Amino acid sequence: MKKLLLAAGVLAALGAAAWLMMQWLTTDEQRVRRAVGRLVGRLEARDPAGFCQLLTEDYQDANGYDRLSMRVLLTRGLMHLARVDVQVDALEVAVAGDEATAEFTAYAVAEAREPGQQPPWRHQTLVRLRLRRVEGEWRVRHAEYALPEIVRRGGL
Repeated sequence: MKKLLLAAGVLAALGAAAWLMMQWLTTDEQRVRRAVGRLVGRLEARDPAGFCQLLTEDYQDANGYDRLSMRVLLTRGLMHLARVDVQVDALEVAVAGDEATAEFTAYAVAEAREPGQQPPWRHQTLVRLRLRRVEGEWRVRHAEYALPEIVRRGGL
């Protein structure tokens, strides 16, 4: 029994040491990239509350939505969808102290809950997120969205 407890203690210590090493070796850029991935994951899970937990208390987007109004908007919209898939492309991250910017193109495909109600909805948007480190976590404090240039010009 003592050997089993000793082995368990050694494994726990090794696990803790490995976790600490990963924390020390992970850059802020990688943490911001993970924050973007968590946002996408919450959208794909159709989880407005979880999504809004990744926003700062003083969140404001370019359309005037704050954290609470974003939750209401997402709750209303996501409840009608059976599936949401989001792909992030060309993610560029810049970190300066406790502030960061993430810019990327997002491609989304969504399907309605009722089959045949409407064809899959597809959308592409350019996204710029401004993030702030809050209690060690990167959270979005501001968001801007724009159609890609080719769409704005009326091409394709």
